Amino acid sequence: MTFLLAGLAVPLAAQDSSATSDSATDEAAAPATMTEVEQAWQRGDFVFVRRGLKTLAEQEGTALAQYRYGRVLLEGTGGPRDVQGAVGWLEKAVAQNNADAATLLARVLLSSKGEGHAERAAELLSNAATRGDAEAQYYLGLLLLSGKGVEQDLGRAFDWFLAASEGGNMHAQFELSKAYSRGQGTEANPQEALRWLEEAAGAGLPEAQYFLANALDNGGGVPVDKQAALDWFRRAAENGQPQAQRELGTKYLAWQMV
Repeated sequence: MTFLLAGLAVPLAAQDSSATSDSATDEAAAPATMTEVEQAWQRGDFVFVRRGLKTLAEQEGTALAQYRYGRVLLEGTGGPRDVQGAVGWLEKAVAQNNADAATLLARVLLSSKGEGHAERAAELLSNAATRGDAEAQYYLGLLLLSGKGVEQDLGRAFDWFLAASEGGNMHAQFELSKAYSRGQGTEANPQEALRWLEEAAGAGLPEAQYFLANALDNGGGVPVDKQAALDWFRRAAENGQPQAQRELGTKYLAWQMV
């Protein structure tokens, strides 16, 4: 389930984890506050960010610093990517009940091979989801939908997708739309399916924009509106959705031939 790491924003230029670690290359990190770290992030000084977070995580030991340091290690921001080191710091933050760290650690585990990883990820997501973390609710819904790491339960998957959708998670909104459309874990409800599809599309999810465009173009549960469909095809295409790009290209060619 490597798709669970989508959106982690790992920079393409991030150095490989085999590169020299922070402890071997960094000079003694100057004391920094979280405010200074955040200001450095805004101006793009990611080396300062990384070193500042390292100092805060080690010396102050707050869950926020541990989570953020684990994240920059995972992403390879301001230095070499260090997955093993990231996991260690995320575990420390999880021990302090940091929901963001639990969700991120679960995603790392689900992208890795090894027995028990899915079960451990499901446990982490469940804990974060019950504390209201919309991202964890979405990923827990995916696990319940697929039966990976937990017993498959379409009804519970629907419930978590609904909770995450109400929390503003556009990926969950798209899954909720599909659940209502298919009657999966709930009774089929075309009106609710369309409502949540529009929510996800409006939030900028390319797949939702493409499916909404198709519905408007062909009258799939909504009145046909060719102009609105074209607008949504364009939005999805500009956001990199390949099917929308192909559909839009086909329409442009057809217009040129008229």
